[in-house]
Amino acid sequence: MIMISFFSFLYVLFIFTDLVPIYRDKKWKLFYIYSIITAISYIMIILIGFDVNIPSPAPIIKKAVTSIFNL
Repeated sequence: MIMISFFSFLYVLFIFTDLVPIYRDKKWKLFYIYSIITAISYIMIILIGFDVNIPSPAPIIKKAVTSIFNL
């Protein structure tokens, strides 16, 4: 639970230092991309904090890389 609290604090700090200025400058594409990436990473941190097993993306990446080089 301490890990979740610590990372929540860091994410709030990140939002105020990085996302708010981007929002004020009306850089909408960058704002939406940062928001989506931040939300996905925060969800992953919460799941890891609750000991949920997340499947590794390594097999999919390996298949993609080998299929590219086998062309």
